[in-house]
Amino acid sequence: MHLQALRRSPLFLTSLVAMSAVGGVGTHIFLPALPAVQQDFAADTGVVQLTISLAMIALGVAPLIYGPLSDMYGRRPMVLAGTIIFLVGCLVCAFSASLWQLVLGRMMQAAGAAAGYSLSRSIARDVYGQEDTARVLAYLMMAVVIAPMLAPSVGGVLTDVFNWRMIFHFTGVVVFLVLLLFLVGLPETNAVRTGGGFHSMSKGMRLIVRVPFFWGYALQSALAMSVFYAFLAAAPYLMTDVLERPARDYGFWFIGLSCCFVFGNFASARLVGRFGKVRLILFGVAATVILLTGGAILFLTFTLTPFVLFLPTTAIAFVQGLILANSQAGAIEAHPEAIGAAAGLSSFLQLAVAALATQVVGLYANGTVWPMVAVMAGTTVMALLIMPLLRREISSPATDQQRTREHG
Repeated sequence: MHLQALRRSPLFLTSLVAMSAVGGVGTHIFLPALPAVQQDFAADTGVVQLTISLAMIALGVAPLIYGPLSDMYGRRPMVLAGTIIFLVGCLVCAFSASLWQLVLGRMMQAAGAAAGYSLSRSIARDVYGQEDTARVLAYLMMAVVIAPMLAPSVGGVLTDVFNWRMIFHFTGVVVFLVLLLFLVGLPETNAVRTGGGFHSMSKGMRLIVRVPFFWGYALQSALAMSVFYAFLAAAPYLMTDVLERPARDYGFWFIGLSCCFVFGNFASARLVGRFGKVRLILFGVAATVILLTGGAILFLTFTLTPFVLFLPTTAIAFVQGLILANSQAGAIEAHPEAIGAAAGLSSFLQLAVAALATQVVGLYANGTVWPMVAVMAGTTVMALLIMPLLRREISSPATDQQRTREHG
């Protein structure tokens, strides 16, 4: 299908949204069930947290394989294979007899979801080109956040009404429908193949690791995601165990946070052409510092309630919307011959760092907000420290257009 026609195809656009959304659904729908899983298997919080952190590592490692292979053999086969792995993982989780089987199933879910999560960026770059990718990704993230926004509420209700295993039966049905959508609505978009063999597979990685601004963008994306996942690691337990609220309450409060993230992505899509990616990232990181400081003061001053818990991170979600779409778009522009490899490596960094943040919060959980606050603050400080990697772009909003001409 011609690229112009593909940009207007409802089935293609729906497929592109589903590719990114389905992984978020698989992650967020399970979060309200963590306390129930802990009780069911009589496990420690840090061990149960492995269902999140190891899944995120799998979600990060798998794109290192999907990305280069998609440069060699095409995007569509990788997306279809990943979706099938995701579906099998849902079945393993639903019928798991032990916590370690559940962890394995979660890792399979994540490894499968990684295909859509990372390659949706490559496919957007294939179809919309370098100049429009940041804008398209911002709008795409607005669209795909709706499903993860509603997922915790659904997961909470399924856990309260049935049990946590019903979450995976429900997710399996959704993933099966998504697989049918991809079979019908997702054509191949990679017109430039890199050839076969290990040498060709590793060539893309060698190209992008030499580009300094790739590391700047990719690490900004990783650290922004870590701020978000530090909150996700703590909030379900604080709501259920400390504040003694039902699992569905976490999901309902999460909706407001997701709405702010949507507004941040909308603002990013409208402002990136005027200010450039780096200025928006710098503003987002600086605003996160201010909001985290205000959040710490709030926690010290007031008794913990759902409103006090969610207010700072809901505000932070808005500025994360400014950071994530622009940092992801910048990372995949590292080299025109290694778009898939750049998407894969940036996804790996993003999710590996976020998994580390998640596990640290779980290991030091003590029934207070402070392990969460410490990790969020640490990742934000690191984001400020790596801003010099992008110093070449700060001088002018037009630098993106300059780099486009340089790469030809």
